[in-house]
Amino acid sequence: MSDAVVARPGRYRTVAPNREVKEVVRGDGERRRRYVVCYNAEEAKRQQAHRAQVLAEVEAVLPDLRTAGAHSKRVCALRTSERYGKYLT
Repeated sequence: MSDAVVARPGRYRTVAPNREVKEVVRGDGERRRRYVVCYNAEEAKRQQAHRAQVLAEVEAVLPDLRTAGAHSKRVCALRTSERYGKYLT
């Protein structure tokens, strides 16, 4: 549901120098829901830089893990890590 709300086309309105918003209404009648989607360009840039940093850290560790084997403790720890796990498959 949230992906459909965010993907819905519409124009953002600038409400602050670093914040844009758009209103999305989904459904009909009593089941109608109103969503307000916010976008902060500064936060998006910060998150993008953070993702790039985490990916660089993972890529630096990967050559060591290839020699350790598929199911070593280090591999399992990296895959279950809150910081790195979501970037690995």
